[in-house]
Amino acid sequence: MTGSKKRSKPDRQEMLAAAEALFAERGFGVCSLRDVIGAMGCSTTAFYARFESKDEVFEELVARLVTELGAAASEALATVRDEEEGFEAGAKVLVDALAPRKPFVAVALSEGSCIEGAREVLKESFDMLASLLATQLRRAGEPPEEALPRAWAIVGAVHMQVFRWAVLEDVPDEALADAVHAAAAPLIRHVRDDFGRAYESASRRLQMAFQLHDAGVEMYRARMRREHPDASDDAIAELVGKWLRTRPGAEHGDAAGRPITDHPLLEDAAEQTESKSS
Repeated sequence: MTGSKKRSKPDRQEMLAAAEALFAERGFGVCSLRDVIGAMGCSTTAFYARFESKDEVFEELVARLVTELGAAASEALATVRDEEEGFEAGAKVLVDALAPRKPFVAVALSEGSCIEGAREVLKESFDMLASLLATQLRRAGEPPEEALPRAWAIVGAVHMQVFRWAVLEDVPDEALADAVHAAAAPLIRHVRDDFGRAYESASRRLQMAFQLHDAGVEMYRARMRREHPDASDDAIAELVGKWLRTRPGAEHGDAAGRPITDHPLLEDAAEQTESKSS
């Protein structure tokens, strides 16, 4: 008698990768739940143990794409010297993050607004980006009442170029970065020309990086809330902390680092503690 080999437990990330490949190839709407489960190579029971529906799978894929893009932007913009370099870096981040997943990006942009969960993810990401840009524009001298409308104009300009590239396919892959930069840069230059100010100080660059990081964290927190609606605030915080310690680039800031035992400040603190106790 031949023994049967026990089937390995399906990995959530592998299941999501399989679903993304399926949606990228065929689109979301035409794929049935049976198609999704078949692509994942799992049983119906295994699927429902991890996801409530096909819509939830798509929502999580869109959220993952947006979160990864935000994390990459935060890291890239931490070192830019001015707004021109910032837009070039931002455009490069877009290309590097989206180009390998162009077919899925096309599906996310064309069908995402028809799916409630994915629509909320896109709305949250656009709202956060517009709010962040509005803050930077106000600091550059834009009147407060004009900062948010101009920020939305920039978001719209970038979105339209990505839509042309992924969905309409009238922007070549190699021209995407230039198209994004060309569409958005004049809206920023207008602020610089009118007020003679630019994003040039190291403190402002660092502040921009922190704000992008915070926006990415809040997006991930919202995603965890959607995935774990019954979880407590502490449980959500723990999930966010785990992601921060293990996400790409964590070794440069969020991961546990080398213990510091010989810093002068620590020596001074130890001496003060000893003198107080004696």
